[in-house]
Amino acid sequence: MPKEWHSPGTDKGFSYSEILRLFVPEYEELHSGVVEVLLSQQSDQSSILVLGSGEGEDAERILDRIVDSNVVCVDNSEEMLDKTAKRLKRFSGRYRLINADLLNYEPEGSYDSIVSVLTLHHFDLGGKRRLYGHLIRHLKGEGVFVVGDLFTYSQPKLNERVLKEYERYIQSHPQLDDSLRQRALKGHNIRNINSLSSELDILKSIGYNFSEVLYRQSRVALLYAMKNIQSLPD
Repeated sequence: MPKEWHSPGTDKGFSYSEILRLFVPEYEELHSGVVEVLLSQQSDQSSILVLGSGEGEDAERILDRIVDSNVVCVDNSEEMLDKTAKRLKRFSGRYRLINADLLNYEPEGSYDSIVSVLTLHHFDLGGKRRLYGHLIRHLKGEGVFVVGDLFTYSQPKLNERVLKEYERYIQSHPQLDDSLRQRALKGHNIRNINSLSSELDILKSIGYNFSEVLYRQSRVALLYAMKNIQSLPD
């Protein structure tokens, strides 16, 4: 059984997604961008795997906008999956929930797309390489892997500048008390996160023939990768 995880800030009246919106100013760009990538694909998007599905926001957006889609949500928190079930109730029959530790999760079947937002930065490069190696075997030939997450830069001075800007943002945010500020700075410290260039290197090394960064702002980026470059969107 995966270790249960509890959302920070819920004891202060915030939902998980509300806390993330406060911690990550680019939250909306990442989540909306994932759906736009899926909509742009020429291939079928009927089966989609969402890793670290949280309260089900990405699943809801996908099911709402891609009418023929079915979604599998994987998260290590029963609390999050319970909230997802309530959120997706109107899509009965089009989603499945799985409680699992992502690093030890082996998907069943194959998927048109695999997506993850603000989850994979918790893993080091070795963990990502292992996980991505599992996932690529379950992605269809024209499938797409979409990641929106936190990444560092290759230049140390630029990383320090970005970190200082984020610290100023968090310290001055009127909705955050001292405990939440400390949680944000600890959990989103870019010193503990891999670079975007190393992420692209991993994707190439395990068999993706094409990858592209669609959005980059401060500490976050949205990227996607494909095994078959002949299926690139127009």
